[in-house]
Amino acid sequence: MIFSTIPLFLIFLFHIVVTSPSHQEPYKALRFSEDPSSFIQFTPDFTPFQQAISVCCWVKENSSPTYPTILYVSGGELTMLADGDYIGLFNRYMHLDSKISVIRGRWYHQCATWEYSTRSHKFYNNGVLIGSQTTRAGRRFTTSATLTIGNWGGNVGSHELAGDLYDLNFYATELSGEDVRRMYNIGLCQPGAGRHHEQARLIRWEDIQRKSRSGSVIDTDVDITISGECVSLLRLANITRQLDETQAALNETQAALSETNEVLSETQAALIETQQELNESQEALIETQQALNETQEFLVETQEALEQNEVHLNQSLEELSRYNQSHNKWDWGLFKAPQYLNQTISLEQSQNIRDSWDEVANKIIGFRITPELVRFWQAVDCEAENSRPWSMLQSDEFMGKILTRDLVRKLSGAWDRLSDKLVGVRMTEPVIELLSYVTNATNCYCGN
Repeated sequence: MIFSTIPLFLIFLFHIVVTSPSHQEPYKALRFSEDPSSFIQFTPDFTPFQQAISVCCWVKENSSPTYPTILYVSGGELTMLADGDYIGLFNRYMHLDSKISVIRGRWYHQCATWEYSTRSHKFYNNGVLIGSQTTRAGRRFTTSATLTIGNWGGNVGSHELAGDLYDLNFYATELSGEDVRRMYNIGLCQPGAGRHHEQARLIRWEDIQRKSRSGSVIDTDVDITISGECVSLLRLANITRQLDETQAALNETQAALSETNEVLSETQAALIETQQELNESQEALIETQQALNETQEFLVETQEALEQNEVHLNQSLEELSRYNQSHNKWDWGLFKAPQYLNQTISLEQSQNIRDSWDEVANKIIGFRITPELVRFWQAVDCEAENSRPWSMLQSDEFMGKILTRDLVRKLSGAWDRLSDKLVGVRMTEPVIELLSYVTNATNCYCGN
């Protein structure tokens, strides 16, 4: 009926915890063989023990070695022998073997305590103070000494423990006589029940059990030769402790799972947000691509328009060039007439040049300009007082056309803006030739 109320997974977990061979049982003893190579050795940090220390354990001798060493700290810092001989601290020893009647196969509870301010080193056997001494003033523990359990420093003949050791703990405080008696009175079957200084227990039995072992050091039941009831209690304590540890581990796992779920939820939310951002970025990319395509089309159209404009511009330039070549060309030969050649142009002459067409221009309206007609007018005009630049009529603008009032106005105003600039210029043949060359070479209107 009881097991029917227990969830199956707890039964399965109970089976794993109890039967797991790799799980250490703190309520087991360690058995050291008679071989001196059987010991445990490591280097703990003794810094917390500078003000006080207490070392307590249960020990049982299985043979009769000369010096059954429980523990030894290098340099003689701390020494404990199961028979009470050589109970030492800082290389000062008490020989208390005469006060302990060791019976092979029987368990004994032993404690050594020390406090810096009182310099008092005490030793208890089965809850009773059997010896004390005063240490040297100012002496403290070496912080990095080596601790050997089961031998005097490691592999020293005649100094092997050759017995069982149980519940060895180091406290960073001085346990009182009452504390020590309480531990002893509670006994082997309820380890830990008498501890009132758990926070000060810094080198722990369950940690010592996990240390590397030399020689033959094995786990064993604490009281297998005396009481099956005690063994059952200790096994139950092991199971209870392991279940507590497993529950604590399950709680930690549950907490870790909760944290993991929170992280997963946050990650999922971040993924969703990232996906949304990616979708928005994709849409923006599509819009950008469309804009680029439109821009590309616009650039192509613009390029085509530029090419067309370039064609039109070239055509316009060609037309302008032809226009410049055929329009507004001055007949510099006019200045070879006697009234101008080798003469400096005066204001009066400049005015005559501007007015040279005024009298005759309206009279020749309606005539079609032909080379013969130009030569005729030129010949007639050469006999007159004022010669006119009849060669201007030979340009494309006038030749072959009937003179209209617009063409006459162009003819009459040809010299308007240029004649004033000629005032003061001596019209020699080189000057006339230079002006003719410049006008023809530039193909432009030079009246500005």
